[in-house]
Amino acid sequence: VTPLEATITVASLEQPCDEIVEPFGYEVEGLIDGDTLQGTPVYLVDGTALEDLVYPLTPGTYPLSVGGLYHNGYNIQIIEGTLNALPVKDPEVAVKGLEKDELGNVKAIILTFSGTLQISKDDGATWEDLMDDDSADYRFETEGSPKALFRAAVVR
Repeated sequence: VTPLEATITVASLEQPCDEIVEPFGYEVEGLIDGDTLQGTPVYLVDGTALEDLVYPLTPGTYPLSVGGLYHNGYNIQIIEGTLNALPVKDPEVAVKGLEKDELGNVKAIILTFSGTLQISKDDGATWEDLMDDDSADYRFETEGSPKALFRAAVVR
C-alpha cells in the first residue's frame, strides 16, 4: 500500500525575545475519511523543544516546527513557521501633562506608557496598572495627597 501525502503547516509568531514561547498553532491538510494524526505534538523552536529553551532568546528569526505526530498510512511533510524574536525595548514612562486645581495644586498626572506601570508613593503605598496600547494616556489622581512624592516605572 502506497502511503498518502499529508501536510502540517506551522503558524508563525512575532514576540519579544524575553517572552516565553507558548505552544503555537498548526494546520493539518490531506487526511481523508476521518483519519487523524496520532502521537503528542512536540513544539520546536530551531529544533529545541519549548521546555528546553533558554530565555531570553537572542533577537532574530527561528524556524518553528512540530514533531511527534504520525499516521502509518501517510507521508507527512512539515512546512515550518517562523518565530521573529524581537529585541526588548527599554520601557519608558513619559509625563504628558498635569491637571491643576484653581490654587495650582496638581490634582492629576497624565502619563503615556506601554506595559505594566508600577507607581509608589512616599508613604509606602504601591500599585500597578497594565496598559497595552502605546498611544493611550494613563491618568491618576493625586488629590488628597498634593505634596506626596510619586515614583512611576514600567515593570515587566
